[in-house]
Formats: sequence, structure tokens, C-alpha cells
Amino acid sequence: MRGRWRKAFPALAYLACLPLAEAGAQDACPAVDPPLTLGVNRTNLMWETDSADILAGIAGAGIGHVRLSFSQPYENVVRTIREAREHGLGVLLAIGMGQNSFRPQGLERRPGGFGLHSAHRLSTLDPTLFRRVVGGFLARLDAEGLVLDAIELGNEENWSDFNGDLPIGPKGEGRFYESRADLAADPDAANVLEGFRRYGEAVGIARDLVRESRLQQDATIVSSGLFTASREWTGRSGGAALSYSLATELLRENGVFAKVDAVGVHLYPGVPEQPSRRMASFMRQIGEVTGECRAGGGKTCWLTEWGFPKEGDACTLTDEDRLRLFRDFRRSVACLSDRVEIGAAYLYDWDDSRSFSIHRCGRNLPSAEFFAAD
Repeated sequence: MRGRWRKAFPALAYLACLPLAEAGAQDACPAVDPPLTLGVNRTNLMWETDSADILAGIAGAGIGHVRLSFSQPYENVVRTIREAREHGLGVLLAIGMGQNSFRPQGLERRPGGFGLHSAHRLSTLDPTLFRRVVGGFLARLDAEGLVLDAIELGNEENWSDFNGDLPIGPKGEGRFYESRADLAADPDAANVLEGFRRYGEAVGIARDLVRESRLQQDATIVSSGLFTASREWTGRSGGAALSYSLATELLRENGVFAKVDAVGVHLYPGVPEQPSRRMASFMRQIGEVTGECRAGGGKTCWLTEWGFPKEGDACTLTDEDRLRLFRDFRRSVACLSDRVEIGAAYLYDWDDSRSFSIHRCGRNLPSAEFFAAD
């Protein structure tokens, strides 16, 4: 969620790619883009002392929705939600499963290292504590008259940076579990499976708490966006990941998709060198991670993280080329509207990432104009 670039995106074996030819990929695109909620990520805002100014800048850029994160101190999270609402921003709150407060005191995190974070094991999540903390937080929002648009439950549970049940090691020695057979051969397999079972239980608890809430009952409940990377990239990273297809299978097996209103998706698309191939490539990559959201029978997908990196000096950088990528990606979503239900897309990110931000050195980059045209 914070400042990492997942730069490899595999073809997913369990999903048939959408039948899109490289040439003529836009032939079936609608003349006018269908409605799509557009927002921006500003995670970890509760730790900033100038959060109100940051949110004012987001609203001033013509952005109507923001994805905020949930982490202690929770009083500060309430403050940032209040500030966002005061600036007319709709709020998607991402509740990660790695909170200390969701576990008995004294439990240690799996250590970090090799460029990856320490992380609690998903298998140690305590459903009773989860209910107490989340229920109390929603009650606090109700008491203050603050309303959430949506709640995303979890963040990349299939990746070792956010799930301590998955190991880390030296770069070049990462593990990638393509299938159940791959996972079964690992000594941590039982813990990984137990973690996904507990996640499914937590999603059910959260759904009930939201529906029982006085003001949050209409909030869209979104499943965790999953990590998407190839075996090769994961191996180089030193981390461990479940393939998108295996993680999706475990979510489905534990009833997650039946309990949520929308399916969370994280996608950082690869970019072909030839501009003429970009639309077809983006459409293919979107199709590979939206299998639960086929039109006419599936769920709606929410792209709660997407974006393209742009390196350079923060105070002199110009990124009109990235603005074109944003617009091509938005058009690609529109071109799939008759086959894939996508309800929202939250760009990563506003000003927190050196590589992905659209606001740097106190100014909006040209790519921020993407929202002004919405």
C-alpha cells in the first residue's frame, strides 16, 4: 500500500483472457464513458499533522473521493474522516487486517527485512477483538454523524508484506505458490489456510456490523485488493506470494465474495513500448483480474489501487506522458463496460509515494488534470 511498485503482471491461468485483438481493440468502445467513481489514495494520513491541508488540496484538484487507511491511533482516523467530509470528499476506508488491536497483547510480528515490512500473521487475527474494535469505531462515527461511502476489508493478504504467515528471505529466494500443490509442500501451509479462514470470518463480522450501524448501513463493503505479480518478480523480491488465482480460490472457498458488495482489485499495469498497443494491453490486464465481475451475473469490481510510476526530480518533473496513460487506462475500463462491472477506481497516489504521486514539491503535476476532466 505504501510506496511499492509491483511491476510484473502475469497472465492468470484460471481466467481466459478477454478476446481482444491487438488491432481494433477500441472498436466496441462506447461513444461516452459510462459513469465511474474516481478517487485517489492517501493512505497513512492519520499520522500527518497537516492532514486538513492535504485533503483541501485533493478537493481543490477536482477529486471527489479519497481512500484512507485505518490504523492506530484511531482518534486520528476519525479526525481525517471528519476533515475529508468537511471538504466534500467521499471516503473509502481501508481496514487492514494487521492491526495490533485485532490480536491479544504480546503477539510478535514476523520480522521484516530485505526491504520488506514486519507483519502480523493473518492466522492470529482474533474475531472477538476484531468485532470489538471495528464495532466501536463504527459506533464512534455514528455518534459524530460521519458517513463512509465504502469500507475495504484487508489489503493484499496474499503477499508477505501484509501477511506474516508468508515468509521472507534474501532477494532472489522468494517463494511463489501457483497452486494448492505448491502451497501444500510448504511448512507454513496450515497457517496460511487458517489465516484465510479467519479473514473470511472477519468479513462476515464486518458485514453484520455495517448493516447494524445507524449511519454506515449503506456503505459498500469491498473485499481485499490482492497482490498481483509473477513468479519471477516474487522470486527476485525475496518475499512470498500466493498467485492471484490461488488467493481468489481461497477467498471464494471461505465465503468472502458472498459476503461483500464489491470485489477489491489492485492493478499496476505493465505498459507496452508501442503506444498503439496500450489500450489492448490494458484491457487484457484488467480482464485478467476481474474474473469475479463479469457483467450479467458477477459482482462489481472496485479498483482500489491502480497507477503508473514516474521518476524524476519532484520540483522540476513534468508528466504529460503519464496523463496520457491515465486517460488510456480510463478509456480501457470504459471499453470493457459491456463485459466487466467496474464501479470505482482509486489512483495510487496523491502525495505519499515518490514514484506514483501526482502532487509533489507543493504543486500538482500535469497528470492531476486527469481528475479535472472527470
